[in-house]
Amino acid sequence: MTVRFYQQVRTTLGAGGPRYMVCDLASERPATDLHVGDRIWVAETGKLYHASSPTEWKEIGVPGGSVPTGTGWRHITAGEEDGAASTPSASDVNADPAGTGHTEAAAHVSDHESGYNHALLHSNALDHSNSLDHSNANDHAQAHNVTTHGDWPANASGYLNNNGSGTLTWGTPGGGATPAWKGAIAAAWKDGDPHWILDSMLHNPVHATPTNISITVARCAFFQLDTALTVNKIRWFGVGATTGLYHVAVYRVSDGVRMAILDDFNTAAQTWGSGAFSCTLAANVLYLLAVSVDTVGTTAGVACHSGTTGRIGIIPTNWPGNLDIDMASPKINAMGFCQMAVTTGALPASMPTLVLQAAWTGGMPAFFFDNNNA
Repeated sequence: MTVRFYQQVRTTLGAGGPRYMVCDLASERPATDLHVGDRIWVAETGKLYHASSPTEWKEIGVPGGSVPTGTGWRHITAGEEDGAASTPSASDVNADPAGTGHTEAAAHVSDHESGYNHALLHSNALDHSNSLDHSNANDHAQAHNVTTHGDWPANASGYLNNNGSGTLTWGTPGGGATPAWKGAIAAAWKDGDPHWILDSMLHNPVHATPTNISITVARCAFFQLDTALTVNKIRWFGVGATTGLYHVAVYRVSDGVRMAILDDFNTAAQTWGSGAFSCTLAANVLYLLAVSVDTVGTTAGVACHSGTTGRIGIIPTNWPGNLDIDMASPKINAMGFCQMAVTTGALPASMPTLVLQAAWTGGMPAFFFDNNNA
């Protein structure tokens, strides 16, 4: 039995014009009626033949072999899988490519190493600064190989400092050491730096008398430390002899709690005075020092750290924008003055309402908080 399929050939075959190609599906080869170029026979074996002449069929080449099974690499020769198909051997992988003298694997690794070394050279060119001595190539390499330093610091991160003699230590660059006064002594003004007040005391201060202060007003100054301080003593410098008429206290501004108070202390001319004053002043907390008198008089007892003070008629905690000294992250030192009403100089247990600074005569009395109990 022969089954024929006709397919129009869209190209011109010779002079005969458009032709039809006939495909015979039969168990035996068709023996007659062969037309060269237009007939194909499909054998039951699956092989294809075409009419190569009016009397002869010729097999059309079809890839042989079988569908590979399993996993891994298969070996192909002339388009067909070998009977000995298998995974590639070490000799196959490491064969010398084109006579380079290197195995394929070695050449591949070498290429990667070259790329790495190229990148490393660029990295070194960027990282090496003029501060390094490049005069000796070996020393230069050693300087960057941390494993060769016998005295390398124990921890492995941070900033390294060289003392000039080859000793490396971890540290914090810039800024220098913490000022010695922090955590030891502080002034009741600005950030607590005692130099502010000492400098003012030595340059044309105007000392307020008890009458200048009055028994109905306490003069107040703001301050805020950045380092906590355990206070044992409060100190002042006497510019005149007075007996038991001064009072001084510190309040925490946020809740008005009185931290410590010293009542009825004496002063002596050109003499440092002190009194017990036990409290802890926390870092980054706004405080207020208040000083008052319970008796008027014309002899100033405590040295002031300013001349007749200027006046800004708004309480510093209400200054606008970044001038506000009690904002969450203040941008300026705590400073400025205000006052509070008192009765015969008595400083209450809770901070009373703060009011605007009046036109004071004389300055603000100067006080220091000292951790030293001597």
